[in-house]
Amino acid sequence: MQESEDCVYYSSGARTKQVIQDYFKKWGIPIGKYAGPDVTHGVIKEDKKKLGTMVKDILDEAKKKGGGYSVIRSVKGKAQILAIGSNKNIYHFAETENLISVSHKISTSGMVTRVKILGEADDDKRRPVEATVDGQTKYGIRQKILTRGKDDSLDEAKKEAKEVLEDDGKPKQEIKVVAVDLPIIRKGDIIHLKMSTGSGYYWVTAITHDCDKMEMTMTLKKTKLKSSPSKKDNKKKDGDYSIGDTVNFHGGYHYVSSDATSGYKVSAGKATITHSNPGSAHPWCLENVNWAETHVCGWVDEGSFD
Repeated sequence: MQESEDCVYYSSGARTKQVIQDYFKKWGIPIGKYAGPDVTHGVIKEDKKKLGTMVKDILDEAKKKGGGYSVIRSVKGKAQILAIGSNKNIYHFAETENLISVSHKISTSGMVTRVKILGEADDDKRRPVEATVDGQTKYGIRQKILTRGKDDSLDEAKKEAKEVLEDDGKPKQEIKVVAVDLPIIRKGDIIHLKMSTGSGYYWVTAITHDCDKMEMTMTLKKTKLKSSPSKKDNKKKDGDYSIGDTVNFHGGYHYVSSDATSGYKVSAGKATITHSNPGSAHPWCLENVNWAETHVCGWVDEGSFD
């Protein structure tokens, strides 16, 4: 897709899915699955751009309009547009258990703390300031300018500004891990990671599988599980337990996935239920409350806690 250039124009009101499908059809690229964003766009005008760059720009604009992150994959000769976290099994990696190396850097380079929204130009080509949206200005004023298109409302521009602050409004974390290769893990998947500098869920923004070394290198970005509601509004029940409950883990084995055949033994202690997969070999995913008490951080068997 990066070997050719093209131009595209859509009037205001076109939706992401239709634009992408039309574009792929024009170039004879079969789509196997579309499960990405589908928001309404303003005027789309792309001139003399690489095909892949053009598609990425459209998906990036959809993200700014609240459509969420998405990735492009090639599966069996067909393109797939998927939202992040489309994987059913979430694999767990721990620095002291199954990782070869971890690199974790934090930087404020490229950070945005204020977004200024400019309106349409007047006869003198001056653009009025219509709104200013502040983020974490404690890091200083790092300003980005957004120009509101004539087909976009001020509310839409403010929403885009908030998306910019959501993406770039905090110190950037560059996390790279090297682990034993799992070919099933692909870009866009969500994993669980336990490091000395913190733990949580991360989505794979880039991945390289090295068949010779039987290793994989993943670049990660912090995220949250959509299926992990808070305790107050949690409505998902499985038996007597709910996602978000704090339980007493009895000690024993935890596993990197709900269907793994081998695991790692850890001590007993308090943990929080973060995910469930009813009917699987290890249907509950736990994360320790106190690392000093127990290192449980993975999938466990039914009856292994109360």
